[in-house]
Parts: sequence; structure tokens; C-alpha cells
Amino acid sequence: VPLTAEHAEVACEVARGVVDDALARVLHAPCPARARQARRRAWVTLLTNEAYAKGVEALARSLVAAESRYPLVAMLGGGVPAHVRASLAAEGVECRDVRPLPLPSGEGSAPCYACEHFAACWAKLRMWEWEEEFEQLVYLDADMIVVRGIDELLDDDLGDCPLRAVQV
Repeated sequence: VPLTAEHAEVACEVARGVVDDALARVLHAPCPARARQARRRAWVTLLTNEAYAKGVEALARSLVAAESRYPLVAMLGGGVPAHVRASLAAEGVECRDVRPLPLPSGEGSAPCYACEHFAACWAKLRMWEWEEEFEQLVYLDADMIVVRGIDELLDDDLGDCPLRAVQV
């Protein structure tokens, strides 16, 4: 039987309807429960060179002194020597290597920073890659000291609001 333009049009409508019905079934079907490990909560800091290592050690000790129930995870850049990594691990800091992020272009030229080491700060964004492992993270700068308990920052259920910041 020869296929006419009218037949083709009807075939396309049927195909579209079948595809639309299939998509509707998929989109409105309940998601299957995924077996998922319990995700952790933690404090996070960044160390890109040896200069701030004592600050990270002091931050770790201050969290212990404040009796925090959560671990400190240090994102370590390539400029952190092995002996510093060992010292942090001895303090109970969970050390993770992070790669630098590609820097955004400047206007018509390469990125330019007042201090070159600020370019490494973009690596902080790598913690967003840990979504499967961590339910909640709080970033603390390496030069901070915790003087009293702050676990409520991690205890609080964020619900539908996954990002919070300090109001200044």
C-alpha cells in the first residue's frame, strides 16, 4: 500500500502520542528507592600551602576543645608537603587532595589577583562534588578558632534550603 502524505501525518501523530504517553508514564512514576549509604556531616577547610598549616592544626584542636561531634575535613592543594599531611592526620584531620579549578577568564586577559595565592581559593568549591558522601558541610577558614560549641550548625536540618550564610 503506498504511503500518502495523509498516512504519514497520521503515523507521526500516533508516534508522537506513543512517545508522549511513554514520557508521561516515566515522568510521573514514583522513583525507586535507592539503597544509599548514610551520608555524613563535617566541617571543611582548605589548605593550599604550608603557610597556613598551623592554622588548620589550631582549628582542629579548637573543634576538639569545643567537643564537636563532627570531623574536620581538610581539602589539600598540591603545595602541601607530606610532613604537613602527616601532622594533620595525627591531629585527627581527614585529609583530601583537591585539584585546582580552572579559573574564569578576566576581561580580555588571563585572571589577575592582587595576591597570587587567592587563585587557589577557587578549590573550595570542590566540596560541592562530595554530595553523595556528605549530607551537610560547613566551611571554616583555616585561620579560624572555635571558642565554644558550634555543632548546631551541622545539627540543624536544612530541609529544602541547602545553602546558608552568615547574615552580616
